Parts: sequence; C-alpha cells; structure tokens
Amino acid sequence: MDVLASVLDQMGRFLVCAVRIVDPETNRVVRERRSDSFWGRFPDLTLSQTKNYLSLSLSKRQPVFHFIHKGNRILLLLAAPFQLSGKTMLSETVVDATGHIFLNGVDLNGEKGLLNRIRLTQAQAVTDELTGLYNRRYIDEHLPSEIHACMEKRHPLSVIFADLDFYKNVNDVFGHTAGDRVLCEFAELLTGNIRKGKDWAARYGGEEFLIFLNNRGYQRSKEIAERIRIAVMNHTFYHDGRAIKITCSFGVLTVDDFSESPTAEEILDAVDKRLYRAKKLGRNTVV
Repeated sequence: MDVLASVLDQMGRFLVCAVRIVDPETNRVVRERRSDSFWGRFPDLTLSQTKNYLSLSLSKRQPVFHFIHKGNRILLLLAAPFQLSGKTMLSETVVDATGHIFLNGVDLNGEKGLLNRIRLTQAQAVTDELTGLYNRRYIDEHLPSEIHACMEKRHPLSVIFADLDFYKNVNDVFGHTAGDRVLCEFAELLTGNIRKGKDWAARYGGEEFLIFLNNRGYQRSKEIAERIRIAVMNHTFYHDGRAIKITCSFGVLTVDDFSESPTAEEILDAVDKRLYRAKKLGRNTVV
C-alpha cells in the first residue's frame, strides 16, 4: 500500500487536511498531499523542526502533537517516524480537529472563548509550574527552531547555562519551601535582565536554568551573565524573616559561525562544559 494512503487511512475519524513525508537527513519534503479544503502553506515551523520532531518521537516512541490555530479552526499536527526501504523518515500530518477535541466534556464548537482555554492549556504545558519560566519541554521543542531561524538570518545566538551554587545547602538548612522561594526570586532576576519578546529563560531542571539570547554576540552575552551574577550575589533572599545568601555560576556559548548549523544537543553539551569549568574555577563566576 502507498505510504501516504496508509497514513490517510490511519487518521480515521479526523478530516486530514495535508500530509507529507520528510527526509530528516536532508530536511527535504519527499512527497506531499493535501485535501481541497486545505488552504495556505504547510506550516513552515514543522519543516524547520523536522529533526527535533524526529528525535522526540523516537525517544518517546510515540507521535509528537502540536496545535495550530487558523481562524476559528483547530488544526492538529502529528509527526511520527517510520521506516521506508531501511531508512528512517518522518510523516507530518495536519488534521482538522475542530469538533473532535473535548475539554472537560465541552465540545469546541459549543462554547465561546474555548480557543483561549486551549491556548492556556498549551501555555501551561511549556511553563514551569514553580517559577513561571518556560520548562524543559519548551527548550526541547523551541531551541532547534530558534537555532534554525538565526542560521537563516545569519544572526549570532547565545545560550547561557546558570546553576545556583550549593543550592542543596539552602534546602538542608532552611527547608524546601525556602528553596522554592529562592528559585522563584532567581527566576525574576533572570527575566529582569533580558529583553522581553526577543530573549527567553527556562528552568532546565532543579537549580539549573537556561537563557536564550537572540542576535547577541559572546562579549555582550557574557556581560549579561556577569550582570545577573552580580545581582544574585548582592541580593538577599528572605524566608520567615531569615536572610539567605547564594551565588550562581554561568556558562556562556555563542554561535556566530554560519558555515555549519549545530544541533540543539551539541549547543547544550558545549555550554554545559563551560558551566562545569565555571564550577571548577571556584563558582560564582562566568565562563
């Protein structure tokens, strides 16, 4: 059976708007089919994130889902890997999910403003519940596309890895509630030192945080990290009237060589090594 026809058959109850087969190695569309009802271009975002969708699908062993809003319609992108002649390919299918998605038992077509609730649900899925920053899922899904966009525009990009020094001591001495408070206030210090709408910060996990700086060279990015380092060092955190002091170490990496496009994994690995060097140098420093 034709691969595209097979994918269409499996979509069952949904109205398939478009489907394409992408070669992850070349990021090239091998085949594409769309219904008469599908208007506009296939979402560009999916093509730029092909390799990321592939890695996520393979690691989770299940399709990756992504909502797309077009007017009053809810489109759902499903990306899933499959084998074709011994080669791993990626199928990307757009389906019209309007009228098929239910939230708390309420049909999308039956309540005004439900689209906003869906957007809220999506936002919550990529937001760290404690700090309000983006979470690891956001990093995994958006860092590859940010890299691709900077490479396309030939703009430098910088990634900062931050780690609170001896954070475990805060939990041990003051308690986990105090530790949570420190993380929240630290998140505020991060967002207060980056450009809203251009840069973003995310909680990578535990006491580790990532900052993405768009169109920023190494020297300027290092200055930003140094500014945050000083702000943290001079800041006094309080919990139940008790003062808490803490410092932070930073690794900074800039990509401004456009001859090759590094993957998100390669960038994260490189900046993590810089953070490790900052720790080895005595902490409370920027490398």
